[in-house]
Amino acid sequence: WRGHEPGQTKAASLAQALIWYVGSLFCPSTALRMVYGPALWASFTVYTHMLANAAMVAVAFHLDDGAVRADRAVVVAGVAVGLGLAVVGFGVAAAAMPARYRETFYKHDTLRDYLSRIWDERAVSRPGWGEGQDAARAVIVMDWHVEYLPKKKVREWLKRWEEWERREPPWFTSKWRAALYKYAKGSGMLTKTAARSIEIEAALATAGEGSD
Repeated sequence: WRGHEPGQTKAASLAQALIWYVGSLFCPSTALRMVYGPALWASFTVYTHMLANAAMVAVAFHLDDGAVRADRAVVVAGVAVGLGLAVVGFGVAAAAMPARYRETFYKHDTLRDYLSRIWDERAVSRPGWGEGQDAARAVIVMDWHVEYLPKKKVREWLKRWEEWERREPPWFTSKWRAALYKYAKGSGMLTKTAARSIEIEAALATAGEGSD
């Protein structure tokens, strides 16, 4: 298990997973949709919005020792009405979705699969980072944990390191390079050229601070 945020430790990831699990018992989390995929996320949605209430009411009446004073028929009718409204709500939401996006609500598509796909498709970056696919990819490697990135594709992309050193695109800053090294070191994603260049840059910066 790994959280989706860059540089997240195993302990932090486990804590986040537990929080998400407890939270999912009350309200489905879109973060679960990203990590586990829409199929599992949709099942949590159905459970929390439709099945959980009926199950809790059924258990309550099954264990009833006379403390429940509400009329069983009234309670069951209320739950049934709620379930009906939930079904109508899901139907309205599905009808309002553009047809080409409807299957993304329930189709199995994990975060790893999603990032592998947008790596080849995305061309949107951050303000000031430039335009085009390289700028978009520079954002992707900063936004997501290395465990979910398409490592082979990223490594192939990083083989252009020397080209970027020559033309210095807006996103190729010392801060970006340092963050990439921090998050990707030891993952097998960094090329030797990229790692060596960043290490030399860091050593020179340290030496410069010492001389001051």
